[in-house]
Amino acid sequence: MSGIRKGYDDPEKHWTKLRNEWTRDDRIDWGALGLLAHLTSHQDGFDVALDRLTNGRSSKRHRVMGWIAELEKFGYLERETIRSKGQIKGTTWRLLSPEIPSNADGQHTN
Repeated sequence: MSGIRKGYDDPEKHWTKLRNEWTRDDRIDWGALGLLAHLTSHQDGFDVALDRLTNGRSSKRHRVMGWIAELEKFGYLERETIRSKGQIKGTTWRLLSPEIPSNADGQHTN
């Protein structure tokens, strides 16, 4: 058989894809981009735990919270607290595809 053969797993199943606009968005720092990549790597329904985000990578809680705030500010992430009978039952983390401003040259604005 001729043609290209890939010597790795199906990217649709085991790889994380990020839009080029996201990776080039200068409004978010490298840490926020790394967090976005991590969150995107999981399937729907994955339980995100702040402790796991801070302990697993030796990242300080305040730094991770800052990255979360950046992703929320620029429209990549929306979090919703789930309550039942006045008690917090969890948080839904919704990943979004934001509008990314660009100038005439196609470069992102800050």
